Order: sequence, then C-alpha cells, then structure tokens
Amino acid sequence: MISNKKSVQLIHKFCLDLNILDWVISPGSRNAPLTLTIGNDERFNAIPVVDERSAAFIALGQALKINRPVVISCTSGSASLNYAPAIAEAYYQEIPMLVVTADRPRKWIDNGEGQSIDQVNVYQNYCLKSFHLNEEDPENLILKTLNEIGECLLGVRRGPVHLNLAFEEPLYNTVEMESMEQVFFAPEKPINGIDPKIGEAFKTKSRIMILIGQMQRNDELEYLLSELICDTRIIVLTESNSNQNNFNFVNCIDRTLPHIDEKEFWPELVITLGGAIVSKRIKTYLRSIPGIEHWHISEGDVFPDVFEKLTRKISNKVTDVIRLLKQNLIVDPVNNFQVIWLQKSFQNQEKHFKFLEELEWSDLKAHSIIHDWLPDHGVLHQGNSSVVRYFQLFDPIKSVTYLSNRGVSGIDGCVSTAVGYASRDEGLNILVVGDLSFLYDSNAWWNKFDKSNLLVIVINNGGGNIFKIIEGPSSSGVLEGFFEVRSDVKISSIAQAHYIEYFKADNECKLDEVLNVLISRYNSSEFKGAIVEVDTRSKESDVILKNYFRSVNS
Repeated sequence: MISNKKSVQLIHKFCLDLNILDWVISPGSRNAPLTLTIGNDERFNAIPVVDERSAAFIALGQALKINRPVVISCTSGSASLNYAPAIAEAYYQEIPMLVVTADRPRKWIDNGEGQSIDQVNVYQNYCLKSFHLNEEDPENLILKTLNEIGECLLGVRRGPVHLNLAFEEPLYNTVEMESMEQVFFAPEKPINGIDPKIGEAFKTKSRIMILIGQMQRNDELEYLLSELICDTRIIVLTESNSNQNNFNFVNCIDRTLPHIDEKEFWPELVITLGGAIVSKRIKTYLRSIPGIEHWHISEGDVFPDVFEKLTRKISNKVTDVIRLLKQNLIVDPVNNFQVIWLQKSFQNQEKHFKFLEELEWSDLKAHSIIHDWLPDHGVLHQGNSSVVRYFQLFDPIKSVTYLSNRGVSGIDGCVSTAVGYASRDEGLNILVVGDLSFLYDSNAWWNKFDKSNLLVIVINNGGGNIFKIIEGPSSSGVLEGFFEVRSDVKISSIAQAHYIEYFKADNECKLDEVLNVLISRYNSSEFKGAIVEVDTRSKESDVILKNYFRSVNS
C-alpha cells in the first residue's frame, strides 16, 4: 500500500529510481503519508528515531558511511527545528541528505493552529536548496522539483537539500501500489579541464606546503602524494582526520610547528585540499607569514579562504590535479625545505615519546593508552572540544579510519553520528568523547536498532576541560560556574537505563585491563557494545598538556 497523495507517490518513485533507500523517520501524524509509504516497502532501509535532533545526526553518520544520500522525515512544527544542527554539520562537511519536513497548508500558518510554524526556507543558510510543495500542485511541478533535488543531491557539490511538504487531512488514506517505468535519472557530473598554467606556476615555487584537511581515505591520492614528495621543494602536512599518512609526511602538526621567526620553514605556496583543519596553530602560523600564495583544490565550488591569502581556486578532481603537478616536479639537491620540516617532525616525535615515558595519569595519558590500543581496521569517532585535539598529537594509525564532526565542530551530535555510522558498518567502531558531549547527546541510545559493534569511551574530566586549555576562560572569574560546567549525572546510570554494559577506569592499569578485556571479547565475537568511563577528574590535565607543549617545542 502507498499513500494516496501524488507528491508522496512521486517521492517514493524518485528514491527508488535514484537508489536513495535509507530513511530515518521520526514519528508524527503530519508526515504519516511518507511513513506508511516508506515503512510498508521492504526495499527501503527505514528506521524510526523519536528525537529529531538525534535522528538527523544518525542519518548524517549513515550517509558518511555509505557515501549516498540519506532521507530524514519529520512532522510539522518545532520538530523541523531540531534537525538544524545536523543539517548545518552536513552542509559544511558536504554530506548529502534529503530533509523532508511535513507541514500544514499555508492558510493555517500563524493562525493559531497547533504544531505549526513557518517552515518554508527554514534552513536556507545551511542547505544547497530549499523547495516547497502544496498538495494541490500539478504533477509537472512536482516532477520538476524532484529532478532539481536529484541534481543537488547527486551533483558536483554535495550537501543537504530541504523539501517542505504541505499536507491536507486526511493523512492516512492509501491506494494499491502500481508499477511505473523509470522516471528519474541521476545527473551527469561535468568534467572540467585543468588549466595548464597551474603546472607552470607550480614549477616556479621553491618552498611548497601541501596541507590536507578532513577527508575520507583515498588510497590513490595517498600514493600520488608519496610520489610527489620525491621533489624536496614539497612538504605534506596532514591531520588524523585527513586519513592520508606516510612516513615522510608531517602527520602531527601541533607537536611539530616551528617558531614563527624561523623563516627557513616559511612556505611560498600553500596548497590545501579536503575539508576542515583542526589545528588552530597551523592556521595562526600561516596567517602570520607575509607573501604566501594559497591555492585550494575542490571538486565542487567551496573554496575557504582560511588564511586570508587565497589566490587560486582549482575546481577539479583532486587526484587529476596532483597528477598534473607530478609532471612539473624538479629535482633540486640543494633545496632542503622538505628536509628541515621532516627533521623538525622527527625531533619533536622523540621529545613526544620521552614526555610520555614519565607521564602521570591525566587526559593525555588516557588518550595515549587508547591510541596504542586501537585495533587495526577500527573506526575512531572523535568527540569535539579536547578529544579531537588530543588525538592530533599521536601518529595516525594507517589502518584506522578517523572521523569527527568538524563541519561546525559542535558537541551536540557526536554520539548520534557514531551510532548512525556504526549501524551501517560491520567493524568495530570506537567513540571517544567528553563527559558533557556524551550527556548532551545521550538520546542517541534511545533507539532499538543494533549497537553491538560500538564501544564508547567517555573521558570524564569533570566538565568542559577545554576551557582550561584555551586562553581566556581561566582568567574570566566564572570558569567553574559557567564555562567548565560540572554534572552530577552518573554515566553508569545512563548505561543502566539503556541496558548497555558499563566499565570504569580511574588509573592507567585499570584502563589497560578494561580495554584488553573488551578487545578479547570482540575478537571472540562476544562483544555486545559497551560504555567505558575514564575518570580523570582528580588530575590537572590542563597543566600537564601545557607542560607537554613546552617540552616538545623547546
């Protein structure tokens, strides 16, 4: 059976034709035509999630894993506003999502009807396009709208698209589903030629830095970059979220950066690719160097001027551009730009290991233990604030996939995103998250689908410890009252409420023991999901981290 509403019938066909089969549906009456249509068709992977904010982040995690659009559907009113944080994150991470909000007819908006707000263009700043359809709209307009949505979701630039549907009552009437010929087709992506002047300009530079932001693993790109660095003019800097690493890349930026007055380290040209860069230090460093050229490579049309020095926008497939640059390499035995950067990286790596040898129990020690324990081919979801910054200090593990919500960098959906990703992944997913982030998004557990391949490690340092690390809050006079907000909620109670096994570690030996027990269970197929609370509340982790940077940068 299928809804008798024509717009829903065409949306159903649209999703089947374009292989958009994953839906996260939040219960409600106004979106009932969509719910009964999708929920009754076994060809769709549809799951119910009550909390719309969590639902949208779960969908984001699924879309990230399957690299395909996921649809979210909710009822009218404030439900739609709860989608906003995840939509913003998807927009800045360029993750495709179709956001379908049910609505009341326009005549009832702002006229006292319950569960109604003005939903038209409600996400206009955070989605590629917004569309609105009324129930009485003609079929040709609905078809035209859906074709435009397909071009947005599957085009060159990816991201969320909003479709607002106004439904008249009755909402639950159905008809027999009829077979239809294919109506919708995926758009063809244009192929852009590469300007040969790029290679010529590249050849004239003597100090070149390639800086890679957040991206998914790309073995072809990593191989091309490993060949590119036979040119000693070039140094490649990555972060764990880059998911590209090589022994001859600088893989830990924050522990490597030279002092700004060491001019031999200054690049002439910085080429960026990928998304968000975590390191505030590298952004500050490059902004302060005069005369830098900055090129950004993007397959879409997003070119962030992150250093306020953007001079060239290159809209092409990244691997094609790197191949062009390879044709313009120079073998210059005198140029030591790459050498001095790698020497700095190796020297600071030695200082890093030396500091860790005598490191006491703290946030840094806990992250060190977790990093050394990470299993091959696992997926590491990093919470925002301090967690993702700590992991940047450790050499990335080649077989581990590193993920984090760095589009907007909020703490609000870290758990839900990991739950969504893990639900479509067969391997072990590890989420390391702060206590406030965990509590903020605890509704992620309020779902019935399987979470048996997800291990959550909560770093409980007694609140927003990040505010002790960054400048400003510590001297504000309201650090503990308003910035570093402490919670009396027991993480064990959250685990108990959702029937998830719980462990606690408040020292190095206990954390080692717990992690080894859990990986042993996973390897013997006895793991059913768990929450591990890592208690560092009695330690001055911020002081230890500051001492760490003094040590490695001395």
